[in-house]
Amino acid sequence: MGTYDLQPIALINDGDVEYNALTHEKNLHAFKNDRMKAYPLVPKQSAFEEVKTIQTAPISLYSAISTGPPYLRRHIMNCTYIELTNDMAIFLNLDWSIHKSMRYACSRALAGSILLNESTGKALLVNCVEVFGRRRTLDAHRESFRTKNGGSTCTSIPPEDTKYKNVYPTTITDADGTKLVIGTKTFNALVTSSLRLDALFNPEVGPSVMLFNLNDSSKAKTTAIFIKESAWKEAAEIAQNNNAASIASYDLIYQLRQLRTRFHQQSTYFLCRASNETVDNLAARPYTIYTLADWDNGNDNADYRTASKLFQTVAVNVIGGNPRLEKDTISSLCSELKVEGTAVHHVFQSISTQFSDNTAFITIIGNKSLSHELQKLANLLAPAITKANQSVKQAVLQA
Repeated sequence: MGTYDLQPIALINDGDVEYNALTHEKNLHAFKNDRMKAYPLVPKQSAFEEVKTIQTAPISLYSAISTGPPYLRRHIMNCTYIELTNDMAIFLNLDWSIHKSMRYACSRALAGSILLNESTGKALLVNCVEVFGRRRTLDAHRESFRTKNGGSTCTSIPPEDTKYKNVYPTTITDADGTKLVIGTKTFNALVTSSLRLDALFNPEVGPSVMLFNLNDSSKAKTTAIFIKESAWKEAAEIAQNNNAASIASYDLIYQLRQLRTRFHQQSTYFLCRASNETVDNLAARPYTIYTLADWDNGNDNADYRTASKLFQTVAVNVIGGNPRLEKDTISSLCSELKVEGTAVHHVFQSISTQFSDNTAFITIIGNKSLSHELQKLANLLAPAITKANQSVKQAVLQA
């Protein structure tokens, strides 16, 4: 006790019951004539009191990233990561029918997370993620459960024996490529931008992830999930806001998912695509049909830019509560197309025929004819989006 200048004292309550304690010798004079109240000294809990945070990277995670590029290692070590807990798993499985803000909160929670395959030592940083509700009535773009030719389909629905209850990272291969998804009972999250941390690889931007394959269920069930503390805190704030309609208040069209169908459905325009803070900027997010018009490296007069402007207009009108397309908008955009007879020009002409002589606008939601033409247009933009995403890879490396 002498090393710390501590002295024993007796604390006597009103019932003459004595308790013993230690205090610094400089405090002795303060106790002689004063009546004191005693309170336990406990650390204040964080805003998310259910979650116990880890102030440094867990050993298993640090071991994996120690073999990767030094600049990535430094970045990760400057952040706080939390291995998924049971409380977090419950949070990620809350029913969207009742908790409507959870589609935004869950997307934000997973952006910036790290997946660690404990059997291979591979670690992946999730930079961008899009979430899709399970139920048809909640999300027109839910994962399909149709059986084809009598066989079962690949699914991200968590099996019983997952590492985390009802949370299941896995790989699904379909006609669109090899996709890395994180599935819960309520939703599945598609990874659209990622970066390996354990070795030097280029980022993967787009719906396919080839460098972190979990198609083997044994690998999927031994993959640890680490959540970024800053993302989790923001997710908690979103979850508590019953009126939440987006993840952030800025760059709303960048929170739209990259979709190519069902433009007549309201759920197509949900703003539930989230980005890790380090890549949450115009240059480092994956491009979509809505944002391709803002790509700086492309041709100013390209048809894809005009087509993307149309998708921007459609999305902004729906999000803004005015879900209709003006005839003048189509005429103005069509005049920007430099060459007649192209595939994009044909789509614009087809949309123009949906306006009668005395019609100034057509509705967007519920309009299957318009959606059919927009689907054609979305497919035509796919090559340009792939090209634009090459510049995103460079921006991610520089972030």
